[in-house]
Amino acid sequence: RKRKIKRGRKMDFLSKSFDFIKKNKVITILFCLATAFFVIQHATGLSWDFIVYVLNAKYLFAKGFYFEWERPIVTPLL
Repeated sequence: RKRKIKRGRKMDFLSKSFDFIKKNKVITILFCLATAFFVIQHATGLSWDFIVYVLNAKYLFAKGFYFEWERPIVTPLL
């Protein structure tokens, strides 16, 4: 005798999620691309914050050309 498998909350959530992904392909692709961009940026160590601190250091200690006043000077030392 075959048993009927009850669909639980987890299965309902998964099916709704897959339906959303199928209906909104553009949003899903944009989300995946943005997530991949941030992961790659984090893995290589080149993020906007890091680059701004490097440019501020060059401005202070060398002949730099860019300084962002909103960034505290000693924050990277923490």
